[in-house]
Amino acid sequence: MTQTCFYHVIQITENLYVRLLQRCDKMSLLPMPKTSFETFFSKYPSRTYKKNWSIVNPGDNLRTIYYIRRGYVRLYSISREGEELTLIVYKPGEIFPFIVALTPPTPFRYWVETMTPSENVSVPV
Repeated sequence: MTQTCFYHVIQITENLYVRLLQRCDKMSLLPMPKTSFETFFSKYPSRTYKKNWSIVNPGDNLRTIYYIRRGYVRLYSISREGEELTLIVYKPGEIFPFIVALTPPTPFRYWVETMTPSENVSVPV
C-alpha cells in the first residue's frame, strides 16, 4: 500500500466506509449513502446471535469483517487481574473488527461478544 493510500485509509477508518474493502487505487473518499451500504451488505449472509454470545475469540485468524444490522456488540480484553475491560462498543450500522480489512492474517487478541440479541452480516476479506 502506498504512503498516500495508507493516509487515506487512516483518514476514513473512523467513518467506516465500505469502499475500504475495494482496492485502494479505486477507493472513493465520498461517503456512501445508507441505502448503498445496506445494498452492499445484503449480498452476504447474516446470522442472529443471543445476548452474551461470543463471536470472535483471541487466537482466531480472522479474514472476515462483520456489519451490525441490529443489536450491540463489544470488544474487550481481560486484565492481568482477571477483570474484563470493554474497549469498544459497536452499534447498528458499524463494522468490526475493521483492522482485519487493513492487515495480513494474524491471530486476534481480543474477545468480541454480543451485549444484546443481534444480527450481523459476515463479509470475507
